[in-house]
Amino acid sequence: MPPNDETDLTALSPEQRDALDALLATLSPGQSLLVARWVLARFDAAALAEDRLERASGLTAPSPQGLTVLYGSHSGHSAGIARQLATAARQRGWAVKLADMADYSRGTLRRERNLAVIVSTHGEGDPPESAAAFFEFLRGTRAPKLEGCEFAVLALGDKSYVKFCKAGADLDVDLERRGGKRLLARVDLDVDYQDGANVWVDAALKAFEPRMVAAPGTVAEAAQPRKARFSRDTPWSAELLHRVDLSGRGSTQHFIHLELSLDGSGLKYHPGDALGMRPENDPTLVAQLAEALGQSEQTEVDALGSCCSLAEALTRRLEIQKVSPSALRRYAGLGAKALDRILDDPEATTKYLDGRDWLDVLREHPAKIEVNQFVSLLPELASRSYSIASSQLEHADEVHLLVSRVHFTAHGRGRQGVASSYLSDRLRLGESARVWIEPNTQFRLPEDSNQPIVLIGAGTGVAPYRAFLEERAAAGQSGKNWVIFGNRQFQADFTYQTDWLRWRKDGVLTRMDVAFSRDQAQKIYVTDRMREQGRELYAWLEQGARLYLCGDRTRLAADVDRTLVEVVMTHGNQSHDEAVTYVEKLRSEKRYSKDVY
Repeated sequence: MPPNDETDLTALSPEQRDALDALLATLSPGQSLLVARWVLARFDAAALAEDRLERASGLTAPSPQGLTVLYGSHSGHSAGIARQLATAARQRGWAVKLADMADYSRGTLRRERNLAVIVSTHGEGDPPESAAAFFEFLRGTRAPKLEGCEFAVLALGDKSYVKFCKAGADLDVDLERRGGKRLLARVDLDVDYQDGANVWVDAALKAFEPRMVAAPGTVAEAAQPRKARFSRDTPWSAELLHRVDLSGRGSTQHFIHLELSLDGSGLKYHPGDALGMRPENDPTLVAQLAEALGQSEQTEVDALGSCCSLAEALTRRLEIQKVSPSALRRYAGLGAKALDRILDDPEATTKYLDGRDWLDVLREHPAKIEVNQFVSLLPELASRSYSIASSQLEHADEVHLLVSRVHFTAHGRGRQGVASSYLSDRLRLGESARVWIEPNTQFRLPEDSNQPIVLIGAGTGVAPYRAFLEERAAAGQSGKNWVIFGNRQFQADFTYQTDWLRWRKDGVLTRMDVAFSRDQAQKIYVTDRMREQGRELYAWLEQGARLYLCGDRTRLAADVDRTLVEVVMTHGNQSHDEAVTYVEKLRSEKRYSKDVY
């Protein structure tokens, strides 16, 4: 029979592992693929035999078992709720398995009986990058039947996006389609999720309790108060120490480098992690909204269950620059009847909301409503996260960020990004931002300091790579480092140029290839550099290099994936299917990591 935990390599003796490593080292990628398929076939046959034995013995009826808590997370919110549920279940004495979808052994899915899933939606309806492979597996032909499995899904999302919580909704349907039984109706939560998450955790514990067994050798323990720490709900006030404009003359972008103090916080981070923060809205926009409502900024209102001034609510607590279709519909119901003809057509609604904020709505479709009615329409101001651009080995009590200031014109008014303009324009030296660390365990330097790394990024996607090289330089790591970086203009947008040149001179940066798209008539991108250096890139991969990608999900990630397959086909002499499998193998071996947004 297959082992209880296929990921536990300690079940092999050191001699067996050494022999296996020696065998794999002699195989070509194609031969390795054949071996992998053979092992999977043997595993599937064993699992099938186990299922037949259970049926023959009359053991197919689900019996009480432990709880598996599975999560897919990008910014750490889903992971945090999963840990909350797992901790509470263990305190009850249950046998609990907590797993990230990125690390979950899919072969065990057929034997799950109690499954709690927490997953966020990323971008326009996509699962987090780390969970994408699990979603593809569940929809594929190799996914098992889930008869006997009862599940509950918690979905996180952002109502300002049209496809709110779509990843969680898709997963909920897929689990049922595979034969699972829904124990709880799916719950969808917006950016102000914590209270709803607490309610869902309590409901899940109650629902799963009749099916639970105690963990071997344990007894239920009394719940202990959670140790206070800095998080989204209890952020650290980080003083702004330094700010530098990195964009040169003529830049069509605006890149800012910021340095914030963590002195006294005890916060620790790794290169690859992100800094979560609570931004503040533009006070000018807040004053205009108050005027449009016919109210003083000092008017007392009830915002998210507590009283404060209208200025405080609109500046620090509530989202005022994004209008969701559901909120617009509620506003129309309060007196703005002219909006009904727009709301009757989903396409017209989407077109109307594109680029508009609440000031536009109030001015274009005024309604006589109470100020608290308006405030009740607004969701909590969403937190933001930025890839950390520093190493604590180099900057023990600081955290550095690279921010691109967003500014544009829409519907006759100048607009700006909430967080980027706050950090770039309004947060003054000596003032503090509310921050916390958001770990990203899927985007870390290799444990082997000798392993080569290839870092592909564009725009602000280069931020974590500055942290990577700072860490490797400070730790004296000897692994080769290759950066492939893209931006618009060499003179204006070569972000952190002095750092790259210093590391190149010191031998820390083995090689760097750059692509500045607008310095010539024909645009050049990082994918062009990948093709040009394809032979060398494939050689690094064959030598065991780990590949990283950071940047825009829609415009960069898909192009890099396609180009990588092309490189493997051309320089590995492989068919398209073989090259796709090669790239998938890189992901499964954690040798291809993405941080895309």
